[in-house]
Amino acid sequence: MAFFSPTALWGSLMGLPGMERVIAADAAHWRTVFAQDGLPEDRALVFRHAAEGLANAASVARYLDDRELAVARTALLALAGPA
Repeated sequence: MAFFSPTALWGSLMGLPGMERVIAADAAHWRTVFAQDGLPEDRALVFRHAAEGLANAASVARYLDDRELAVARTALLALAGPA
């Protein structure tokens, strides 16, 4: 099972011993998961990081309201559609 691990939070842990290895493993895991979706790499990268940014903005500071999240979700799902 995969869990959301926002890259925005990894930076605060970089000073801890061994974290560079943990972060590299996490990034490799997400690359593999998204590659298995069958999306072209360019779309997968944009989709992955846009979704992560939206999730972080919504959960940490509520920079986005429910309507804005719905608009962004619709746009991301359209992007993930057939090439």
